[in-house]
Amino acid sequence: KQRYGVWGGFNNYQLVGLSNQDELAALVDSYAYTIKSSDVLDLPEARHMTIPVTLEPFVVDHYKRFERDYIMEVEQGEMTAGNAMVSMLRLSQLTGGFIKLDDGTTQQISMAKATALYEFLEGVNKEEPVVIFYRFDLELGAIRQELHKSGRSYSIVNGYTKELANWQRGETTVILVQIQAGNAGIDLTRAAICVYYSLDWSLGNYEQSLGRIHRPGQERSVAYYHLLALDTVDNDLYNALEDKQEAVGFVTERLKERYRGI
Repeated sequence: KQRYGVWGGFNNYQLVGLSNQDELAALVDSYAYTIKSSDVLDLPEARHMTIPVTLEPFVVDHYKRFERDYIMEVEQGEMTAGNAMVSMLRLSQLTGGFIKLDDGTTQQISMAKATALYEFLEGVNKEEPVVIFYRFDLELGAIRQELHKSGRSYSIVNGYTKELANWQRGETTVILVQIQAGNAGIDLTRAAICVYYSLDWSLGNYEQSLGRIHRPGQERSVAYYHLLALDTVDNDLYNALEDKQEAVGFVTERLKERYRGI
C-alpha cells in the first residue's frame, strides 16, 4: 500500500496518487497471462475499406489555411497539448463540413461527406441493417437528412437518445451511434455493414466501437467503411488508429512532414 500509493486526506486514508507504477506493472506481469480475443475467438472475416471524399475547393482552401496556422504554432513552440487537441478536433469538424465562426456559432459549409454517405447507401439493400458511427453532434443532422432522402428508417444512440432496443428488434434498419456513447457494452451484431462518418481521436474508443459488431454472436463477414476527406487529417487519423499509435502526436508529425520547407 505504501510503496505503490500516495496517501493523504483525513488520517492519510485517501488515495491521492500513485507511485512506482513501472515496478508494479512488472510484478503483475509476472503472474498474468494475456490472450488476444483474435487468438481464441472463431469470428468471421472483418474487412476495412475507405471511401474517398472530395471536399469543395473553397472548403479545401479554408481547411489548408487552418492546417498551416496549426503547424506554424507547433513549430514556434506556442501550442500546448490542450490547444493541439482542440485544433485537431476543429480540423476534423471541417472535414465533416462544419466550421465554428468568430461569434461562437457553427455553420455547415460542406455537403461532401453527407453526399458520399447517400451515394454509398444507394448501393446497399434497404432491408440490410447498417451501423453508422459519428463523432460530432453537429454531424447527426446531416446524416439524418441523407437517411430521409434514401428512405431508410433509423434509431439513435448518443448521450441524449437511447434507441438501441428498437433497432435490435428490427423496427428500424439503420442505427446512428455516437462513438463516445456506444463504444462499449452494446451489441450491434445484427449488422454486418458499418460506416464511420467520422473518427474519434481515442484509440480505445475506436477499438471498442469495432468490437461492438465483430464479436461473439456475429455470423457474417463484417465490412467497415471509412469516409475519409482527401488530403486531410482524416487519412492521417485513420492510419494512426490502424497502427495503434497515439493519434495527436502521430498526425502532427505527418502534418509537419508535409509542410516542411514550405
